[in-house]
Amino acid sequence: MEYASLRRRLAAYLLDAIPITVLVLTVFLLFFDFGETLSRYTSDPHNLETRARFLIQRNTIRDLSFLIWVIYGAALEGSALRGTLGKRAVGIEVVDQEGRPISVHRSIARNLLKIVSLLPLGLGFYWAAFSKDRTTWHDRLVGTRVIKSDWAAQRADVEAENGDDPDLSWLCPPTNPLDVGGWDRYWVEQVRHGIGPPILDMFCNDRELVELMKQRDMESILCAGSGISQEPRALAEAGFKVVAMDLSPLAIEIVRSFDFPGDAFEFYCEPGSRRSGGNLEFVVGDILDTRICPGPFDVIIERLTTQLYVDHDLEALMGALTGRLAGDGVFLSHSHDGGWRPPAMPSHFTESWFRENGWTVWSGGPDLSRSGRAAWLITTTG
Repeated sequence: MEYASLRRRLAAYLLDAIPITVLVLTVFLLFFDFGETLSRYTSDPHNLETRARFLIQRNTIRDLSFLIWVIYGAALEGSALRGTLGKRAVGIEVVDQEGRPISVHRSIARNLLKIVSLLPLGLGFYWAAFSKDRTTWHDRLVGTRVIKSDWAAQRADVEAENGDDPDLSWLCPPTNPLDVGGWDRYWVEQVRHGIGPPILDMFCNDRELVELMKQRDMESILCAGSGISQEPRALAEAGFKVVAMDLSPLAIEIVRSFDFPGDAFEFYCEPGSRRSGGNLEFVVGDILDTRICPGPFDVIIERLTTQLYVDHDLEALMGALTGRLAGDGVFLSHSHDGGWRPPAMPSHFTESWFRENGWTVWSGGPDLSRSGRAAWLITTTG
């Protein structure tokens, strides 16, 4: 982990606090006659009544702004965003001592304890300038750290490797699959460079899946880590109840904005397989949080998602996903082995996990004669 510098933390604070203070000040100017109070005070600062009224309103604005800032920080730092909008803008986030996202309860405690850092002349905040791990008092009390987001660190690495040309940085997904800010930036850059669903979905062929689900009377699908894919839209038009879940709020916003022309359906499914009765729900959330979209689902589809967790607690991810699958469900897992070279066999990154845990594994088409849970593994190369 690379700890966030005091300069970045100060910049994030200003980006968050200034709009909040301006908003509160505007409310007092419009509805509580603060403008008149200020005018009277500046005209006659020695008038005790006017001075008292001014100080009361000024302190109320200050304290209310601080309270809103605390509530705002508690809500966002304990969410999938892992930081306020100011923190995300400067590329930093709040994590625990092991670099993992913090819970809502810890986020609330962290932000309430900012009062402890504030009271002795703000010394608890300035402490970050002198501590090795850049921690404030409230960070120390609840065991949190403010670190540089993976995407920010990764961009610096890419720029260093490519000299003064940072253009290739947009090709790199976050090294930490839980980096919300990194994924937001990744998807924005993909679209900005003209990479959309026609290219990203080039390996999505759901013809056999649709036939399998019809024969087994299956109807619910979870597309886990779906990004900006249009595959969930196609499956919904095939008559299924589909949930598209992704960590990135911007990915969900982008995919919602895309048009899905009628002929696009035929890219994913047979033309005659379109049915009524399907629906699609978009959900922003962490796949590891099993309280979100708990299921059970008849089918879970993940494309190039689990392979990102090989070095980030794959066991926890697979447990979270398979725990959402129905007892006779199908787990479609798609891996892309970009480093494959003949004569070696392409690698599927989760095949060993399924086999070690006793799953029925389909490496080609589905075996319709078998019942029970099955892993349908698809491997692409190139």
